[in-house]
Amino acid sequence: MRALGYLAWLFAAVTAVVLAHSALALPRLGGARADLPLVVALLSSAYLRPAGSASVGFLVGVLEGCLRGADLVAYGVSRTLVSFAAAFVGRTELKMTPFVAGLIVLVGTVLIRLLHLFLAPPSDMGGFLTDTIGTAIYNGVLAALFDLVVRRVARREEG
Repeated sequence: MRALGYLAWLFAAVTAVVLAHSALALPRLGGARADLPLVVALLSSAYLRPAGSASVGFLVGVLEGCLRGADLVAYGVSRTLVSFAAAFVGRTELKMTPFVAGLIVLVGTVLIRLLHLFLAPPSDMGGFLTDTIGTAIYNGVLAALFDLVVRRVARREEG
């Protein structure tokens, strides 16, 4: 992907972090919340090379950790590693469809949350794990919808 596409993903990552921590944050559905920055970081893996996807994941992790006042290592490392690994999955022979993109984000969300669990353990373990499952499903559905939009916009620019 060209540099302009990479910059667009960085802009999308910053915008997602700002939206997630503002009054425009997505509401909770059934106790689960959407993690929009995580969706952008993992969805970028379908379009960027591994190094580009890892840098988007790192940017999201550092910005989110700063805004939450949390451990930057836990946020930065977990998002960087899983975005890097997801980019390798995105570059395999799989035909990238919205369903596959949603599945990558769903599994990536679970992995990021589990890595975060070991790097910065929460006080309420049961609530954290139930929230992880709900958030992963919510993120997977959002990623499939966002992937449809990104593919449609990319197709218009090419045509």
